[in-house]
Parts: sequence; structure tokens; C-alpha cells
Amino acid sequence: MNQITERIQDKMLEKIANIKYIFFDIDGVLSVPRYKNFDKEEYVSGFTDDNWLKFNVISDHPYKDCIAPKTMQKFVHILHTNKKLCKKIFCLTADDNSFSYNSKKRFIKEHYPEIKDANILMVASADMKKDMIRYLAERDNIKLKECLLIEDTFQTLIDAEIAGISNLHVVGISDLLTELMDESYVS
Repeated sequence: MNQITERIQDKMLEKIANIKYIFFDIDGVLSVPRYKNFDKEEYVSGFTDDNWLKFNVISDHPYKDCIAPKTMQKFVHILHTNKKLCKKIFCLTADDNSFSYNSKKRFIKEHYPEIKDANILMVASADMKKDMIRYLAERDNIKLKECLLIEDTFQTLIDAEIAGISNLHVVGISDLLTELMDESYVS
């Protein structure tokens, strides 16, 4: 491993060591989108807004065919079992209907049992995520830099960065997980 890579990984571990709350996006982070198209009986990764609402209303469990990446399941488990890494784990999702939100909660309970029901939070739009994190930090008297948002949408990450919230693009999880395992955080 070269020195630049080592310094980047050391900075990530240092960053994680100071985190109290971690907020995971659901769509694209904890859940790989995969839905059974009700019109064509094939799998799709998304719908138009109108068809998304229809799919959510018609389906018993819209997220039942979505995939929970094993890397993310392992990462959440490590965070849950090592309180020195993180005090609370949240899901923070943007959604516009209760059918989808309830299905997401069910998906999280099935694939990430370590995340408490009360910690699965919804906002109306992605740009509200930074506000939700800020209000929770204020309520619980922690610094914004002690909150980490793990997200797949660059604009949401940029908004978090500007607001002073620690953030990480989902693609960085694999390297971070490897580093945590090397540092014996895995029991």
C-alpha cells in the first residue's frame, strides 16, 4: 500500500473515531433498487413519479425484491457492536408516500435488525436531510462534525459538507470496512 492510500485510510479511521451519529441513506446505500415492474413482469431499478406511486399502492411490499448489500450489512453490524465507533445509527430517507416509507422500514428490519425502528427517519426531500441532522445534533447537544451522512447522491453530500456535517460517499464503505477489520473492530 502506498503512503497516500495509508494517509487517506488513517484519516477515515480518525474521522470515524470522532463520530457519534451515523445517518445512512436507504435508496442506493442500504438498498440496491430492484422492483418487479407491474406492467411488464420484469425487474426495473425505478419508475416515473406517477408509476412509483401506483407501484407503491398496488404492491404489498414494494422493497421486497431490493437487495441489501452484504458489505453494508457487515458495516452496520460492526458499528452496532462497537459503540466506540458510533453511539447511534440512523436511516435517513427522502420519500413522498407512506406506502414506500413503510416498506423501507420493513426492508430495514429484515436486513439490518440492528437499526431501531425509531431511528428510521423520513424527510420530504433530499435537501432536508442536512436540516434533520442539524436539528437532531442540536437536540442531543452534539457537534455537526460528530454526525456522518453516508449517501450516494453527490448534491446531498455537497449540501452536508457546506452545512458542516461529516459525510462519505457510499463507494468509500468497502475500503473503510477493510480498514476497520484490519484494526480488529470485528469480533
